Amino acid sequence: MRSTTIKQLNRAEKLVICAVFAALIVHSIKPQVVRAQTIETPDFDHATVELSGDEPPSTPSLVTIKRTITVTATAYSSSPDQTDDTPFITSNGKRVYDGLIAANWLPYNTKIRIPDIFGDKVFTVNDRMNARYESGRFDVWMPSRASAKHFGVKHTRVQIIE
Repeated sequence: MRSTTIKQLNRAEKLVICAVFAALIVHSIKPQVVRAQTIETPDFDHATVELSGDEPPSTPSLVTIKRTITVTATAYSSSPDQTDDTPFITSNGKRVYDGLIAANWLPYNTKIRIPDIFGDKVFTVNDRMNARYESGRFDVWMPSRASAKHFGVKHTRVQIIE
């Protein structure tokens, strides 16, 4: 009889496997980017932006900025040391995707823009952060640990939109 041994994966091997899966997921998901053509008013608290015709059919033709605030932005990736035991699943059961943010102070499915960093790209709250982070902070999901570390900590304007 031949005995077989099962190798336990070390931390580095687990991270490599997670990075490979993250790359596969990121390359299979089409990001949703909304581009503005004109801004009718410079008042950021009540600005209305007309969108180009290349947005998904479910996206409204006008985006209304409900509120603009300054918050702290950080980034995270789907590595096991930055998440729980299901690194590619968000706290509300969705798979990670480009345009995902985690925030404890905004309801799920809230749409935001981060104009100083990402222009008119629209992000959606579909994850939560560690409980120690309350209002005034959110995490942007990044496809790799390196890109999340490169993002760092930023204090920036956020537009909560409809």
